[in-house]
Amino acid sequence: MSQVILSLQLPFAVIPLIHFTSERSRMGEFTNKMWVKVLAWVTASIIVGLNGKLVLGKVGSWIEEAGPDAIWLWLTVVPVVAGCAALLVYVTIPRSWRSRASVRTQPAGDIDLTTQTYHRIGVALDYGTLDTKVLSHAQTLARQHGASIALFHVVEGVSGQLYGEDAYDDEARKDRERLEDIARQLRNAGHEVVPLLGFGRVPEQLVALSREQGIDLLVMGGHRHRGLKDLLFGASVSEVRHQLSIPVLVVQ
Repeated sequence: MSQVILSLQLPFAVIPLIHFTSERSRMGEFTNKMWVKVLAWVTASIIVGLNGKLVLGKVGSWIEEAGPDAIWLWLTVVPVVAGCAALLVYVTIPRSWRSRASVRTQPAGDIDLTTQTYHRIGVALDYGTLDTKVLSHAQTLARQHGASIALFHVVEGVSGQLYGEDAYDDEARKDRERLEDIARQLRNAGHEVVPLLGFGRVPEQLVALSREQGIDLLVMGGHRHRGLKDLLFGASVSEVRHQLSIPVLVVQ
């Protein structure tokens, strides 16, 4: 078994090594000479041929010994060996050939560069440490484009999820007051601002508010957590950007 596994993996070490040491862009003056390339490919061919013979012989003996149960080998071992053979052929083809083929089949067309103008910029706030950076990017873009700003914050508490806009507990009141305070500061800086609260799940509410307000750019913070933390804290950015057709600027 160990020899079969060795036979399957050995060519994948030898052939890329030949390619690597034969590339002048990588090796410079140490690139393989022609006679080294010839000897290397002859050696690789012998290795692949002998190892291929060993693999085929070993698999063939397994199938013969298995008899009626050989169907499981045909469904498991044989596809793996065939896949390795196909991959080996792909690895053997020089990368330059594959690159040239790709260039020929996908010619670069003319690029149509259109100036983008934003009229209404949405800003998602979670009252966290990133809000200052998010607002800084948003107000800069708003000033450059002469755009108005819509401030979004979502009340996530139990009352917000159960009662929606009718929620009036301590959390909802404080969230509204803080949003109004941020809007006031932006107005003092010369921006046209509309503060809006959402109630419930953050991604759904941000998408709904953006559509209702006709936002053509949404700016939001990304906390750069993933995996288990996404399950614990949520992954609003991913859900929002997949549901909106407008540009989403993620500030980290």
